[in-house]
Amino acid sequence: LSTFILSTELAHLLQNAGNARIVNVSTAPKKVLRKIIDFDTVNSSNTYNAMEVSLQSVHAKTVLTQVLAKQFKSSDITVNSFDPGMVKSNLTRNMPYMFRVIGSIFSAFMDKEAYVGVNACTAQGLNNTTGKLITKKGELEISFDSQYIHKLINYTHEKLIPYA
Repeated sequence: LSTFILSTELAHLLQNAGNARIVNVSTAPKKVLRKIIDFDTVNSSNTYNAMEVSLQSVHAKTVLTQVLAKQFKSSDITVNSFDPGMVKSNLTRNMPYMFRVIGSIFSAFMDKEAYVGVNACTAQGLNNTTGKLITKKGELEISFDSQYIHKLINYTHEKLIPYA
């Protein structure tokens, strides 16, 4: 929800900036470029899984990228997402000991920085690129059908109403 609010509330400032970019952090294409939210069970507290909820949130930001890219198509604002890949972080710091050990072993093979994200934010070659998921291997089109997008937008608005 925060990405949606921030992007839409700052849009008027971005339109005056010239060559402005909205860049959302996403994840691997095979995880986010498919429909993964089941709107009938999304609020089920009996099946809560932190990893699944996190993936759904990242997926929603990726769908939002497509929505905003279309919305700002006639402006100077481009909207893209990027997959940072495996990057060293403190993600496992509060996890059980075994996960921390495994994480530290794998971190020896990870990049220190999310170069793809830096590129997505700064590369001059992306000035006119919008609606893409940028990965180490290149750019992928973000394309969800309008019915799915409509359900996600309605769900988002329903969640925002109590805070309006």
